[in-house]
Amino acid sequence: MGNYPASGARAESKTPWGKEPGDGAGDASRDRPERKGPVRTCVACREEAGRAELIRFVRRPDGSVVVDASGRQPGRGAYLHAAPACLELARKRRALDRALGAPVPPEVWSQIER
Repeated sequence: MGNYPASGARAESKTPWGKEPGDGAGDASRDRPERKGPVRTCVACREEAGRAELIRFVRRPDGSVVVDASGRQPGRGAYLHAAPACLELARKRRALDRALGAPVPPEVWSQIER
């Protein structure tokens, strides 16, 4: 019956698949890289960055667009680097407007350019 000895006792040195116990076979925790936190994409330059490095904008359910300082407001979110080059590029390409599906008011742009 299977790969076990006839006496019914299991072989202690190997698993039924022929691997040594503790050799990492099937041990998913050893194969995973360390968690670095959530990664998001800037809508202007399309570079990935940690969530802490980006500014989150949110289109609220009522359709207004605001800067989400907490990162937890409900609604559709989009991320942008705080670098002046990314801000200018996003404004020029209307990337933030497209990502959120709503126009970004001038007050929001002036708020982040400070």
